[in-house]
Amino acid sequence: MPNEASLALAREIRGSLAGSRLSPPQAKLYSQRIRRDMGRDGLTSFTADEVMVRLDEAVLLLETAWIERSAGGGEWKSAVKRAAEVLEWLSQSSLRPGGVPTHLFSAAAYQLAGYPAMALGHLRHVPSEDSISTLLRAFLRADFSATLSVVQAFWVEQGNLGLERTLRPETVEIDGRSVQLVDLEMASIRHVVMCIGTICAYMRTGEEALVERALSKLEALAAGFLHSRDSYSYLLARLTAATARVFVETSLWPQIRRLAIDANPRANAALVQFARAAFANRRALVWPAQAEGVRRLAEDDSFVLCTPTGSGKTTIATLGAVQGLFAERAHEFAAENLVLYLVPSRALAAEVETRLAEDLRGVAAEPVVVTGLYGGTDWGPTDAWVQVDQPTVVVCTFEKADALLRYLGVVFLDRVRLVVIDEAHMVEQDPKRIQGLSDGTSRSLRLEQLSARLLRAKLEKGFRVIALSAVAAKAAPAIASWLAGDAEARPVTSMHRSTRQMLGRLEVTRAGRFDIRYDLMDGRTLEFEDERTDDRPYVPQPFARLPGGVDAEAGPEVRMRAPTLWAALHLAAERPDGTKPSVLISLTQSVSAFAATCADLMEEWEDEVLPDYWSNDEEDPHWKRCLAAAEDYFTRKSSEYRLLSRGVAVHHGQMPPLLARRLKVAIDRGQVRVVIATSTLSEGVNIPVNTLLIPSVCRANDVIPVNEFANLIGRAGRPGVATEGNALVVLPEREYELRRGRRQPLSSRQWNGYDQLVRQLEEATELAASGALRAEGGEAHSPLALLLESLREAWEGISDSDDDEEFLEWLDATAISEADEDSGALLDTLDGLLITALQEVELLLGRGLAPREIESELQKIWQRTYAYVAAEQEKRLAQTWLVRGQAIATRYPDPARRRQLYKTSLTPRSGEILLDRVEEIRGALLSGEDYAALPAEARFAFVRSIIALLSEVPAFRIGRTLGRKKDFEEWEKLLRWWLFKYSLPRQPPAKELSN
Repeated sequence: MPNEASLALAREIRGSLAGSRLSPPQAKLYSQRIRRDMGRDGLTSFTADEVMVRLDEAVLLLETAWIERSAGGGEWKSAVKRAAEVLEWLSQSSLRPGGVPTHLFSAAAYQLAGYPAMALGHLRHVPSEDSISTLLRAFLRADFSATLSVVQAFWVEQGNLGLERTLRPETVEIDGRSVQLVDLEMASIRHVVMCIGTICAYMRTGEEALVERALSKLEALAAGFLHSRDSYSYLLARLTAATARVFVETSLWPQIRRLAIDANPRANAALVQFARAAFANRRALVWPAQAEGVRRLAEDDSFVLCTPTGSGKTTIATLGAVQGLFAERAHEFAAENLVLYLVPSRALAAEVETRLAEDLRGVAAEPVVVTGLYGGTDWGPTDAWVQVDQPTVVVCTFEKADALLRYLGVVFLDRVRLVVIDEAHMVEQDPKRIQGLSDGTSRSLRLEQLSARLLRAKLEKGFRVIALSAVAAKAAPAIASWLAGDAEARPVTSMHRSTRQMLGRLEVTRAGRFDIRYDLMDGRTLEFEDERTDDRPYVPQPFARLPGGVDAEAGPEVRMRAPTLWAALHLAAERPDGTKPSVLISLTQSVSAFAATCADLMEEWEDEVLPDYWSNDEEDPHWKRCLAAAEDYFTRKSSEYRLLSRGVAVHHGQMPPLLARRLKVAIDRGQVRVVIATSTLSEGVNIPVNTLLIPSVCRANDVIPVNEFANLIGRAGRPGVATEGNALVVLPEREYELRRGRRQPLSSRQWNGYDQLVRQLEEATELAASGALRAEGGEAHSPLALLLESLREAWEGISDSDDDEEFLEWLDATAISEADEDSGALLDTLDGLLITALQEVELLLGRGLAPREIESELQKIWQRTYAYVAAEQEKRLAQTWLVRGQAIATRYPDPARRRQLYKTSLTPRSGEILLDRVEEIRGALLSGEDYAALPAEARFAFVRSIIALLSEVPAFRIGRTLGRKKDFEEWEKLLRWWLFKYSLPRQPPAKELSN
């Protein structure tokens, strides 16, 4: 136990060298490393002596960490992490001091600090010519299967050396005595290998009989290296021994045993098999962000897991799925259990389905069915009956889950044991973007009403709910209270990140010269206490100048397109060490216009010397299929095809599923390293990118919400592949003017928006770190609450009154047909929610609701809405909900008709029209039974007639927006092109194809 003076000194050193901000010399080292990584000249002020000074600082940080660690507490880990970062930066090939195993030091320090993904990512970039221990490299990567292979090879080699050793004298005569010769170095190595092999065997099987003995021996062996001839052997040995103990402590096996305490034998066996499969898949460790999630799983209650992207949330959901799939059934003849996994997009659904199928393969003797309901070959009603004897995971979008509940109802819910809601923060509704509330198309509103119905069903069926959220910021406590059904519930949060997240700006001058300046690291400022802002990490002129400079004649956002594309091509260029980074250009709007400009620029730059931003085998079958799909859907003239043929992918919400899947494969295979995308790729989809470029932080006239921005920049970084993700906002050179004799920056929407988001991210990080998040003090916006408030405002506009009683009377007495256009649309959406909620309660109870029961049930449902915990005026909004809910039976008096409306999934106005025309529509469809044999014009006429018939239903009416066109009416022309394409004598312009 160290004395107080030593502890005080250790804390002082940690405070000065491992604070939340980089010290100026550390920032300088980071800048030097980035420039050298990009193949640029180093900083002229950086000297060779600084390398050894930084190395000594890293070693000093490790020594102070040992001192603080022995005294207890966890603050020592920040010193180890900062040491790991400095050692990582010193590992750059042009900086690394000779004879120092900085790669191994850094990886071991990352493991010790609790950042296994960063250790793995760092060791992936060890140059092949480096002569470092294969055993330690595999072990410190936590690749225990590979480590066991190296251990086995070592003992085979030792066995082959046995004969040679017998030919050597094993004793010598000293003073007349026979003394046994011992090769201490080889003996130490053998014992180290024995210990590491024993630890890896434990990681595979969970058998812990010998593991503590192996750890103790390894620590004793490390102490023996204190007087080694190699000055760094002792440090490496201590780090390795400490890392080995961390591996055992953070192994999946103790967590599996915790979950198995109350599990039945079948679930217990499945959990053990899951752990063994995790070993094979190199997921044998529980990351810090996962540990609390496992604890909550053991409590068998509902909770929200709110941790950064790449922190391992899916593993927690998968463990919860194993618990749910193999939980006790009501009786032996009951159907097998089912897990419902909800996601916001089809792209994410496909990815989750693939991951779960891999993780759940072989966990039990009976196969687990992992299937999807999101488009294409769907799991549907027939499967619900056919697969009753198989544990099943159904992955589906919010919309498909809604349809499944309406179609299968109670039969389906009887099997459900767990509901997982991925990207749960999407329930947050931007108050500035409420257009989708009036027609019910808001995805946030769909998620809130679906979740409220499931939470009401949970009272009867007893399943649990686990919600996953990468970023929820101040809304996290409200989301946790809502989904857990407990006002005191708190989200499971963690500041742990699997990669270092750097946020900065890529500034471009009018002449086209670039500078990179970083402002935040893991959400904390990189400014210094003495305000020497020039000391923050800064990379001047990271790549060549933009040809022709910035177009000063274009608008403020359009002029950023060329610099953004030029920067992306250079940031994706192959690095001197052979790494091939990937870059995502993320757009908040106008992806088609941006892509069209980029396609033109790529053709203009054909004579320019472009970097090696992509390399591809033109004969590769995957690549050929991807190009063929782009040509088929968009034609060769389209921006999508022109860019893809030059190694740049475009991804947006209208992307056909087949092409989206093939693009994902091309990106994963490294065939495309520059991607232009909308937010569809920020909704949880795992696209591996090193750098994120953001040409605008505004949407229309507003800065994007900080939650959306935080979730977006969290996509930068490739856990286990790299240690760092960079998010750079592309900004024009800042302009200044003299005001009152002082140089002041001119106002700029882009600069102001960026500065605002940086401040908000800092505040959110500090708030999360302090643990001060509370539901009542957070900032949460419920779409249902905004719908009810909008309805009240619309009524006030037509009634010229703000009296509460008059409003409630209007709610009780007004039919949709009697309301004006605005209030009628909002009332229509609200009635659809109420009819759906009440119908499902009747299905749950197996009977109709008496008038006196309706109010009670409406209150139960309201208390399970996000509005109940998030709205500022909850009681007033609850009255709106209750009064209109009780009027449903009056406004829609026929129970059979209400059931039919419920089954349509439409709002009452659209549902009524559809039901009135259903026979007419059926007859029209039957008239096309010979469609395939019809001539082209007849096929066109048939499809046109069906569309015209369906367009009489408001929900199916063809919109007048196409791309950026707001009054598009040429849908027949569009339909003709879609049906006949190349046979048309006149083809649409290339710029229209993406729409």
